[in-house]
Amino acid sequence: MSRSTLRTITNINIDGQALDATETHTLSFKVNCDSLSWISFSEYDNTAGTHRTWHYPRGGQMIAKHNGEYFYGSFGGNVPGLEYYLGHDYTEVPTIFQNYPESVEHPENTGPGKYDVLLGSGRIQQDATAATEVNIGKDITSIIPAVYYGEEPNRRLIGGCMLEIGGVQTLISSYSKNTGIATLESDVTVTAGTPFRLISNYLECEPFFWYCRSDPEVTIIAEYDGTNYQGVKVEGTYEQDEDVAMQWYRFSYNNEQGDKSFSYTFTDLFPTPWRTAPLAVSCTVMTQENKSVQVSAVPGSPPFRGSASVSAEENITARTIRITGSNDFSIPLFIWRAEGTFTDAESIGNAVLVGILGHGSYLDDCFAESGKNYTYIAASLLTDPAVCTITVTSRRVRISKLREGERSYHRRKFSIIGSMYFDINSEQSDTDRVLGTQLIGTQTGQPSPIYDETEYESGSLTVFADQMGDISEPIIDGIGRQSSLDSFLSYKGPFLMLDNAGTARIVTVTSLSRARDYKTGMTAYTIGWTEICRTGEAMI
Repeated sequence: MSRSTLRTITNINIDGQALDATETHTLSFKVNCDSLSWISFSEYDNTAGTHRTWHYPRGGQMIAKHNGEYFYGSFGGNVPGLEYYLGHDYTEVPTIFQNYPESVEHPENTGPGKYDVLLGSGRIQQDATAATEVNIGKDITSIIPAVYYGEEPNRRLIGGCMLEIGGVQTLISSYSKNTGIATLESDVTVTAGTPFRLISNYLECEPFFWYCRSDPEVTIIAEYDGTNYQGVKVEGTYEQDEDVAMQWYRFSYNNEQGDKSFSYTFTDLFPTPWRTAPLAVSCTVMTQENKSVQVSAVPGSPPFRGSASVSAEENITARTIRITGSNDFSIPLFIWRAEGTFTDAESIGNAVLVGILGHGSYLDDCFAESGKNYTYIAASLLTDPAVCTITVTSRRVRISKLREGERSYHRRKFSIIGSMYFDINSEQSDTDRVLGTQLIGTQTGQPSPIYDETEYESGSLTVFADQMGDISEPIIDGIGRQSSLDSFLSYKGPFLMLDNAGTARIVTVTSLSRARDYKTGMTAYTIGWTEICRTGEAMI
């Protein structure tokens, strides 16, 4: 007899999910056993205290699934005899059966059962002469009655448990745990104490659970904030007929994704978009039982009535792009940045919010990278969007200390509290990209990967203190430069780092070392860093 080829099924797609009562749902899992041919489900309505059994496949056509393939089936949809009820909780215990694999003799896997699953062993408790009833002992929980499909003369054996004595197997048609009596399909003659084994072509798997719930009732209202010209304001409400609590909600608008929130007071605020075409605000809500619903609303066209202007130029001193703008109404302008050259805002597919520009003031884009083309857009509720383009040419290394303030428009907001600059030819850097991948062992010999949402960069930056450019305070000698740099890089907070490739990152300094080269007379600092915030998720 071969080793068992049946293993309990896992990763069932509806396990722990909240499903609707009247919809047809897909049941799926990856097959991790050989020659899966039939599935029987023992279903328990935990709320009503009832039990029933249903099978796959329906219609009598056996399935033929093998290791690595996916099983797909459907249930629900108010099938007569298999109705489900809102507010009820369900437990499913699957039992899987195997037959011999597909062959010329059995093209549809309809051959005899493949009985190689050892359920247990023991000894006969009483003598039996030419009898169909044999005492094999009480409380054997792994035996199920023989399973048939159809009616005579076309009735087909799906599977069951065999009593094996002396190499001869006899099917058990029923078994009583209270008396220990097994009723067999054919007569046997045995004496008490004779050893036996229980062999099956089935395996009972671990139970899984699901819940029958109605969709939450979510309503949202979106409108332009015409009082403070702050952008698009959205509000919403949540109800659920079975009183299932909300887990979180999240708004999305204009390629901007809001934060996951846990309050029952639905509210969010998005910056004025750079496009004039109406855009829908969407809201996704997840219940405590992992049932989600998504709704949307269009705030309507904003009342564009005036014009705006915007211009950008390189601020060589601060190593930034300085943006200025104005409009007819002296109201704030939202400044967006798109990579590439565009002549109008409507043709831009995606942009990043740089910040909010007051009337007649300026805004520095500290994240602009060297050697790239950018289009800046000035957007306002009362004006048509204005655009300008620029090519960044400045390439100097800058490290700035940052102070973090309150979040604004789903972005972490920072302010620069001090900077140091270095000559471009004085810097070297190494960068690693860290991804959320772990490897676990498998039975096949090759590892299996597990992924999470971890993704960030880390690395090192080497700068030379003797080739620092502009600094905030006059420093006369090299020792003073080293002392100033020591104090600067020991700051326990976030940094904005712009390397000589022009790449901007928000990082924390994780290590710092200093080396003196007496031949060249230069002192090198190697700064270990780790990225803590994507630049597209921040404003300065």
